[in-house]
Amino acid sequence: MTITQWRQFTFFDREQVAESPDADNSPQWLEDLEITSSTHGRGHLFFGDM
Repeated sequence: MTITQWRQFTFFDREQVAESPDADNSPQWLEDLEITSSTHGRGHLFFGDM
């Protein structure tokens, strides 16, 4: 049996983070994250929080 298609999981919320004009301070919502997992691929970083 050959798998010809990747499974797509749609139960994640995806948010794109843009560079802040104020490089000295990170956005408050980013500081409040409790990162529990991370991965990377194809030029992207992915973080998971609870």
